[in-house]
Amino acid sequence: FTFREINLKNLKPELRLLGKLINATLIDTPFFFAKSEAEWYDLFKSLKPIIKNENIIFALKNGREIGYLFWHHNYNQLTDKNKNSALMLISKLMLHKKQLTEIKINAFGVFPKYFASGAVIGLFNELVERTQNRFTGGETGFICEDNTRSKALTKRYCGEPYRNYALYELDV
Repeated sequence: FTFREINLKNLKPELRLLGKLINATLIDTPFFFAKSEAEWYDLFKSLKPIIKNENIIFALKNGREIGYLFWHHNYNQLTDKNKNSALMLISKLMLHKKQLTEIKINAFGVFPKYFASGAVIGLFNELVERTQNRFTGGETGFICEDNTRSKALTKRYCGEPYRNYALYELDV
């Protein structure tokens, strides 16, 4: 496998690729809904001011992207639980970004046929290479209870979970 960072100077085609990868690798995840190319573009272009090329890593097999890992600073370190506004968060981010000591793994995935191939470990090794001397810890996003692969990988790299969530489905 080889790995590369996203090229934010080539934003539209790169986000098209990332959106297709996310849709394809998360389609069987409960509560995930595939998005159109335009929806992915709108979502990620708004993040452009606060992410760098290093924040999105692609895994390639024979020159073809087969997986991704999207990480960023853990902006929750800047939020006040009682006063959360986007404007306040952006202001704090501009003033205090260097004070952020943790990362957040927002999303990652590989095509199922590469689960046991080393691509996932390779993506995490790439992440560690980029972050190990700059951050002291991190967290992942929501992982479904029955996703044993992701839970084991997260435990290996992030330790024991420190909080859990419950989701309830209601017919409305």
